[in-house]
Amino acid sequence: MDISSEKPVLFFDIDNCLYSRNYKVLELMSGLIDSYFKTHLGLSPEEAERLHKDYYQQYGQAIEGLVRDYQIDALDYNAKVDDALPLDDLIKPNPQLRQFLQDIDTSKVRLWLLTNAYVNHGKRVVGLLGVEDLFEGLTYCDYTQVPFVCKPQKEMFSKAMREAGISETSKCYFIDDSHKNCVGAQKAGWTAIHYVEEGFPLPDTQASQHQIRSLEELRSLYPEFFRVSNLVREAVLPGEHVKLILCFDGTGNTFSGTNADTNVVKILRKLDRNHPKQYHYYQTGIGTYDVNESSVHKTALGEIRSSVSKSIDQGFGTTFDAHIMAGYRFLMRYYEPEAKIYIFGFSRGAFTAKYLARMVNKVGLLCKGNEEMVPFAYKLYQRALKCESDDAVAAQKCTSTAAKPHPEHDNLLARDGTANDGDGPQDKAANFIAGQAHVKTSKIARAARKEVEAFSQTFCRNEGADPTKHDNIKVFFLGMWDCVNSVAVVEKNAPAPVEVAGTAAHVRHAVAVDERRVKFKPALLAQDIRKDARNNDEEDILEVWFPGNHGDIGGGWPAMPTDKPPSEMGYLERLRHIFSTMKQSTMEEPLDDDALQMSDMALDWMIREVDVVGREHPESAVRWCHTVEGFVKNMSDKERVTTHVVKGFMHDTLSFGYGSAFFKVLMWKFMEMLPGIPRWELNDSPDKEGWESHRLWPNFGACRDIPRGAKLHNSLRERLNEMSAKKYSPQNNHGAGKGVLRNDQGAVAPMVQVEYEVPKDIRIKEDEAWNKRHQLFQFAQTVKRVNGVN
Repeated sequence: MDISSEKPVLFFDIDNCLYSRNYKVLELMSGLIDSYFKTHLGLSPEEAERLHKDYYQQYGQAIEGLVRDYQIDALDYNAKVDDALPLDDLIKPNPQLRQFLQDIDTSKVRLWLLTNAYVNHGKRVVGLLGVEDLFEGLTYCDYTQVPFVCKPQKEMFSKAMREAGISETSKCYFIDDSHKNCVGAQKAGWTAIHYVEEGFPLPDTQASQHQIRSLEELRSLYPEFFRVSNLVREAVLPGEHVKLILCFDGTGNTFSGTNADTNVVKILRKLDRNHPKQYHYYQTGIGTYDVNESSVHKTALGEIRSSVSKSIDQGFGTTFDAHIMAGYRFLMRYYEPEAKIYIFGFSRGAFTAKYLARMVNKVGLLCKGNEEMVPFAYKLYQRALKCESDDAVAAQKCTSTAAKPHPEHDNLLARDGTANDGDGPQDKAANFIAGQAHVKTSKIARAARKEVEAFSQTFCRNEGADPTKHDNIKVFFLGMWDCVNSVAVVEKNAPAPVEVAGTAAHVRHAVAVDERRVKFKPALLAQDIRKDARNNDEEDILEVWFPGNHGDIGGGWPAMPTDKPPSEMGYLERLRHIFSTMKQSTMEEPLDDDALQMSDMALDWMIREVDVVGREHPESAVRWCHTVEGFVKNMSDKERVTTHVVKGFMHDTLSFGYGSAFFKVLMWKFMEMLPGIPRWELNDSPDKEGWESHRLWPNFGACRDIPRGAKLHNSLRERLNEMSAKKYSPQNNHGAGKGVLRNDQGAVAPMVQVEYEVPKDIRIKEDEAWNKRHQLFQFAQTVKRVNGVN
C-alpha cells in the first residue's frame, strides 16, 4: 500500500476510557488481584497490596510480575481476576458513546482498540457497551506469550501498528486515561491524547500533546475526523424511537420565510425533516384560516365571510376545538408503540399544545381508524375538565379553609396531583389559589372521571408494558413560549387552573416579563394544581421568565435594523413607526435570516433544553438539520448578543411607535379599560397567598405578577444591569406593592443563582457557553423586604 494513501487510525484504550471511572471497575479488579496474591502466594493483606503496587509500577500490570517471579498460569489468573469481574451488573449499552463513535467519519479515519487486558476482557467490555461493531480490530496483551508485550512499551505500539496495517507513526492517534501510557505513545512517535475524566484531579505535568476531560472534546480537536456536528446527527440509532413533532403557531401567525417568523416556525426550520424516524406537523395560528372552508377559491362574498370569520376567531379563539382535534388526528395517524411526542407552541398555540398534551394523557389516544370519535373524545375531556374546575372554584369560595403560608421555596414545580381511585369522597392537593388548601371531588366530577377512564380502556392505546393495567400515552416534551389562555370557549368551560400532572415528561415554558395586555395574561404552570413536588419526580418542569413583550419571547417581529427605541430616533423616523406597524409586510427588502433580536434568546434556550433532554435519552432525541449550527454560532457571539438580544429593541403594543400601528395601539388601550375580562392575579399577602380570579375591575395595563420563587433568566438580569433604570425598569411585583426587579433608587433586586448543570457524562463543547448564556436566578430571600413589600 502507498503509505501516502493510508488513513489515520484512532487507537482507543478500553477500561476507564470507553466507560467512566465512576463504575469502579478498577477498584473491583484491584480487590480481586489482592485476593489472588493472598490465596496463591500466601501473603498477608499488607504484603499482597505492597507487591501488587510494586509490580504495577515496574511492569504496568501485576500479571507480568507474577509470571516472571512465580511462574503462575496466566490464563488461570485471567479467569480468576478479569473474567471474574461482575461486568454485566456494572456496564450497560451506552447510546451516547455509540452515537459519538458513529459520528466519526470512517471514510477519513479508522477506529481500533488498544488494551493491556486479555482479549476476553476487551471483547466483553465493548460488547456490553454495544459498540463492538464500530471498531475494525483489537490489539491486546497476549497472556500466552512470555515475556509480555504491553503498554507503555514501544514494542506494544509497534505491534498495534502492524495489526492495524499502518506504517506512519504520524497518522496514529492514541486516547488513554493512563499518564504513563500516553508518555509511552508520544515517545513512539504517536499523537497522544490524555483523557482525564472530569471530576478527577489533573496530573502535575501534562502527559502528552493534548489533555481532555471528555471524549466529546475530540470533536473540537479534530473536526476533520467527524462527519457531523454535536447537534446534527445522521445515523439511525439501534432502538431509536419514532418522534412525532407538533408545532402550533400563535394567534394570527403563519409562515413568512423571514426572521419575522415566530419561534415555532424557526424551531421547525431547524429540524431534520428527512429523517426516517421523525414526523412533523405545523399548524398556523388561530385566526389565520377558516376551518370550515373547503376551497381556496372563493367569491367576493365568500372572501368577506371568510375574513369576518377569521377576525372573530382571532379575537375569541372560536375554532380552538378544531385546532386541538387536528393535532390529535395527526397523532392518531402516525403514532406507533414507544413513539415519543414533542409539542411546541407560542401564545394561544402554546395553550393549544398544553391542552392537547393533557387531553392525550387524560382521555387517551384513540387507535388509528377511529377519526369519527375524536369530537366525542374532546367533549368528554372538556366535560371532565369543567367538573374539576367547578370543584376548584367551589373550594375557593370556602373561606373556612386554612390558608397556605409562604413556602420556603415556592419554586417547587408541579408534579402528579391525581386523586385515588376509591368510590368515596376524595381530596386533592390544591393549586396556589388563595384560601384553598384542599379541593373536594364532587360526585359529578367522580362520575365524569370514571367515564373518561372507561373510554380510555375501551378505545385508546395502552402505553404501559403491563397489559393488565391501562396507562394512557404521555407527551415526552412540551415546549411553550409565553402561553396565554385568552380563549373564550375555554375560559367559559374551565375557569380554574387544572392539574399539571400528565402534561408531559419534560415541560419548558418561557414567560415574558414585560407583556401588560389583559388578553395576554400568562397561563403559568405555577398556577396549576400540584402536590408536594419534593415527593414526586415524575415530571421535569421548568418555567423561566425572560425580558420582553409577548412577541419578544415567541417571535413574530422582524429584527430591527437599529436597536434604538423611538425616544432616541429622529422625528420623521419616530413618526413613521407611530403610524405603521413594524411587521414584515412593510419591509421592502428581504429580511436577513441571521439578524438577531430579543426572541432569539428564548429560542436558543428551548433548543438547548431539547438537546439536553435528547442527550439524556438518546433513543428519543430530536434530530436537527444543518441550519441549527449557524444559529448556535450566531448566539455564541457575545458582542452581537449583548447589542441585539440582551439590550435589543423591546416591543410594546400598548405604546405608540413600539411595534403596532396607531389604531391597533388604541384598540389595545381601549381593552385595558374594559371591565369583565377574566384573568388570574397573585394575592401575596401571608394569609391569602395564591392565585385569585379577577373579572370585575379593568386591568389598566398592569404588569404581570411574578411569583416569589420564579426562575429568572440570565438575560433579564443582564438587561437590568446593562441598561439604566430610566431605560428599563419593569414594574412587576408579587401581586401588590412596588416593583420587585428594582428598588426605589433603581438598583437591581438581589438574586441568587440556581444550580442547573448538564450531567457531566453527556456534556458537549457548546455546554460551557450555553450554561453561561442561560444561567437561571431567583429572588434572594431579602427581596421580600425590597421597597417595604412583605
